[in-house]
Amino acid sequence: MNKLIDLNCDMGESFGLWSFGKDEAMMDFVTSANLACGYHAGDPSTMRKSVELCKERGIAVGAHVGLPDLLGFGRRRMEVSINDLKNYIIYQTGALQAFLDIYGMKMQHMKLHGALFSMAAESKELSRAALEATAEINSELIIFTMESTETYAVAKEMGFKVAREFYGDRGCEPSGILTFKYNLEDIGGSPEASAKRIVRVLEEKRVITSDGTDIDFECETFCIHSDTDCALDIAINTKNELEKAGWSLTPLREYF
Repeated sequence: MNKLIDLNCDMGESFGLWSFGKDEAMMDFVTSANLACGYHAGDPSTMRKSVELCKERGIAVGAHVGLPDLLGFGRRRMEVSINDLKNYIIYQTGALQAFLDIYGMKMQHMKLHGALFSMAAESKELSRAALEATAEINSELIIFTMESTETYAVAKEMGFKVAREFYGDRGCEPSGILTFKYNLEDIGGSPEASAKRIVRVLEEKRVITSDGTDIDFECETFCIHSDTDCALDIAINTKNELEKAGWSLTPLREYF
C-alpha cells in the first residue's frame, strides 16, 4: 500500500497587473493550496481564478493569511493589537470562503504567512488570538504550522487538528524552524538533492540543519513555494523520488 503525503504550496499571490509565481504549472503536483487572501498578496480576481483551478484539479484549499502589507509582501513585522489581528484573520478567511462557496468547496486549512507566522511562532498571545479568530470562522480547519512554534502548542491545546509542516525549498535552523531566506545550498545544492532531502524527512524523520546538525523532524505535509526559483524542478524531482519510495501525493484531508 502506498504511503500518503500532502504537498502544499503558497500561491494565488498575483494581483492587478502583476503576475507572481508558477501557480498553474505547480498545480500538476500540488495537493493543498495556501491561497493569499488580499493582505500580503492576491486580489479578488486572482482568488476566484485560483479557487476555480483548484476545483478543476481536485486540490484542497486553505487560507494563507498575513499582515496588511502589500508593499512588503507581508514579510515586515508590524505592531498589531489583539483585536485587529483577530479581525484581519476573519476578514481574509471570510473573503476566501465566499469564493469557495461559489464553487461548492470546503476550506481545508489555515496557514499564517511571513512575518505573521514568525510573530505568532514566538508568542502564545498572538497565536491564541489568530486561532480564536479562526475558530470563529471554522473550528474544523486544520492548522498548518511547524512543531517548534508556539502556534503549534496553542493549537493543540485548543483542540485543533494540527499538521506539522516541513519546508522542502527552505533550509532548517537547529531549533527546527525554517530559514526564511531561500538559498539552494541550504537544501542540498540542487533540485535533485532537495527532493532526496524531502524523502529523507518522510522515511527517516531526520533533516540536516543550516549548521550541519542532523536533527529529528516529523511532518504531515511539506511545502514548496510557487515563487521559488526552481520550484517546478524541485516538484518534478520530488514526485519521482516519492514514487520510488512508495509515496503518493494526496490532499491532507484524505488521510489526516
